[in-house]
Amino acid sequence: MYPVAFLSTDELSFAGRNSRVIWVEAVKFLGVSPMMRQYLEIKEQNPDAILFFRLGDFYEMFFEDAKLVSQELDLTLTGKDCGLSERAPMCGVPFHSVETYLQRLIEKGYKVAICEQMTDPALSKGLVERKVIRIVTPGTIIESNMLSERRANYLLCVYLQKNRAGCAFCDVSTGEFFVHGVKDARSYLADELARVSPSEVICNQPEELTNLMPELAGRVSTGDIEAYAYAQAAKIVKAHFEKPLEALGLDADRALVCASGALLKYLTDTQKNTLSHILTVQSYDSGQILALDRNALRNLELTQTAQQQSRRGSLLWMMDRTKTAMGSRLLREWIERPLRSRERIEARLDAVECLLRSPMEADALREHLEGIYDVERLLSRIAYDALNARDCLAISATLDVLPQLK
Repeated sequence: MYPVAFLSTDELSFAGRNSRVIWVEAVKFLGVSPMMRQYLEIKEQNPDAILFFRLGDFYEMFFEDAKLVSQELDLTLTGKDCGLSERAPMCGVPFHSVETYLQRLIEKGYKVAICEQMTDPALSKGLVERKVIRIVTPGTIIESNMLSERRANYLLCVYLQKNRAGCAFCDVSTGEFFVHGVKDARSYLADELARVSPSEVICNQPEELTNLMPELAGRVSTGDIEAYAYAQAAKIVKAHFEKPLEALGLDADRALVCASGALLKYLTDTQKNTLSHILTVQSYDSGQILALDRNALRNLELTQTAQQQSRRGSLLWMMDRTKTAMGSRLLREWIERPLRSRERIEARLDAVECLLRSPMEADALREHLEGIYDVERLLSRIAYDALNARDCLAISATLDVLPQLK
């Protein structure tokens, strides 16, 4: 692994004589400092993520992570004595402004493991306890300043079995969880993914998926491959929702169970919490909506223009006069997924007619809605134990408005 580049000839000889000795054990033997040994052990557990290692008021990165981050974020690369024959490359970012740097890395497609100090350095005897509290990926962002308030941020899991696909997708910032089956994956899966527009994709057969959708090359990961097995997936789903598969509407399609279980396992592994805000499974039934393929979505310019991929100039931009972030996301969903059920269309039109016939009440509703914060995403921060004082004030202000709105 990457520390080998900083070993002396004698040290390399030791590692070469016993190839079964993993690199962490090798550097322990070679007298690496206790703090660096702790870093390397945690890094070994998270090899595919950049490790943000908390040291006092900074998150530090070492070795190849430091080189990568210094290049991507234009940070100064320094070094740290750690017991090896050469100083370990190091760079860092202040913890109080970490979200700025985190956002830039996530936008570039990287995963970041946040390793926090679990004990107070001033009170600790010996080495401060540290552990990864969360792995941030493009599809698991909950920070409001890193998300667009006007669109969902979906993590999608695809379970491929021959020419059939089971899809499960979730927005962890709101707790929405959807499932959908695709009978002819070669013909229709690409269109389904275009409608969902996920920020991140996991799949049991990533190579097969990228053959179907070359634009996903390099952007699909696997997650825990064992979680795709039906028995294991069913166990995960039933344990999380505390309901049998029949009650969740998943008993008739094994592919949906496999996708749902693998998605929940990936979320559990990366988010390190109980995901208590994910409460229900919703069926994304294309039989109830007008299925628009990729070409229609692009050429009709429903949510972005065809040339500049800009929201401005699209149908959504023209129509969106919503007063809340939740309303804006809902309107986007309605435009991208037009109803084909006459009963549901008429119910929606009846609601519009009711407001048009009561302009004074409609104006009062608009006024009250202006005081409503993004409750969906605020509630997810409670589940993540990430609520701050500003969030509490936003929830309080929203609750004050609800009686008048009702």
